[in-house]
Parts: sequence; C-alpha cells; structure tokens
Amino acid sequence: MLSLTPPAGFEFAFKEYLFNSENHRKSQILTGWQSFYWLDFKKNAITAVWHLHINENDAISPYRATFGGPQFSSGLPLRDLTTFIQAVTEYLKERNIKAIKTILPPQGYDNAQFVKMYQAYSDSDYYPTKSEIVAGIPIDSHSFESIIHTSERK
Repeated sequence: MLSLTPPAGFEFAFKEYLFNSENHRKSQILTGWQSFYWLDFKKNAITAVWHLHINENDAISPYRATFGGPQFSSGLPLRDLTTFIQAVTEYLKERNIKAIKTILPPQGYDNAQFVKMYQAYSDSDYYPTKSEIVAGIPIDSHSFESIIHTSERK
C-alpha cells in the first residue's frame, strides 16, 4: 500500500542508499521533497521508497546526486514494485506533474536490483532517455596489478 509518510513502528526492510538518506537529500536542497513509501502491513515494514523533488511540473530523483530512483527490498516481487511505481506515477499525474526524471544506480552497483527496477519501469511505460557505459573493478583480495593484462601494467 502506498503511503506519503512512514507509519510509526514500521522499519525499512533494506538499508537506504546514502543518496536516498534524508541528510543527503537535504544537503542537495532543503525543501520540495515528496517521499513515497510502499508498506507491508503483515511485517510492519517499508519495502520500497521513492524520494522525488517536486519543482513546478517536474518530479526529479535525485535533485543533485549521482543516482536516485526507487529503492526496495530484495524480496519485493516485481509485480509489487511495478504497482508501487504506477501508484506514485498516478499520484503525481493527479497533481499536474508532467515529467518524472530519474537517474538509476549503475547496473554493476546491484545487478539483481537494477534488472528488477528496469523491468518495473518498462512495465510502467517509462523509457530511458540517456544511457551511460559504466565500468567497475571488483574489490577483493587480489591486487589490482595481478588482475590486469600485462600490457596494462606498463
């Protein structure tokens, strides 16, 4: 169920990304935020959240950060995530919001979450307007020099 405020006694079923935290959002801009929460009443849990900055007829996530968009519990089914995105969209349309702009986390940040979110957006008739190639180097016990090609060490 969609809520505009987190009910007392409800806990997040996931750890919010730094960019979604209240302190970070308010460091971007103090006012104009609208938050949406997807609630699981059986578990008294917030299973999804989407913080959007409302500016005239636009809703933007993030306002000024690397990425934003909906964040959700790994256990949230795709149909519930899609319903959440569609409920937020309908709420905003009813308030005369004409555009919703979101920068998703890079795919390598959390591949399973990215795929599910991308599918939910697609199922909700959203489409990408910009795509960027992201490169990541996994951090593990191997030294950087040991995982790159010999010619790259020069």
